[in-house]
This record gives sequence, C-alpha cells and structure tokens, in this order.
Amino acid sequence: GRTHIYSPALKEDRARTQLLDKLLDTAFGGSASKLVMQALGNYKSSREELDEIRALIDKLEGGVK
Repeated sequence: GRTHIYSPALKEDRARTQLLDKLLDTAFGGSASKLVMQALGNYKSSREELDEIRALIDKLEGGVK
C-alpha cells in the first residue's frame, strides 16, 4: 500500500500559545494571575520550578526585587 507522511499543521510553541490563550480566556476570564494561582495551588512545585518562576518574575519586573 501507500505510505502517508504526516506533519503538524502548527509548530509546538504556536499550538501551546493558542491553547493557553483559549484556556486563559474561557476558564480564567483573561486573568493570568488566576491561572497561575490555580496551578500553583493545585500542584506541588519543586524547588527548581519555584526558582525558575521567581527568576521569570524578576526578569519581567526588570530585575527589581
């Protein structure tokens, strides 16, 4: 028979972005803080994950602590 080769219609990052945008709008009323608080409240984050989150917050704030 014939061989079919499939490739994704969207790159992984773009698909993730679209999915997150839709989830944020529909489930959290567009509030990123509600999404983050829900995620951090429902799951145990490792020390490394929390350090990465803190570093991202610092970066977003322009390095201000």
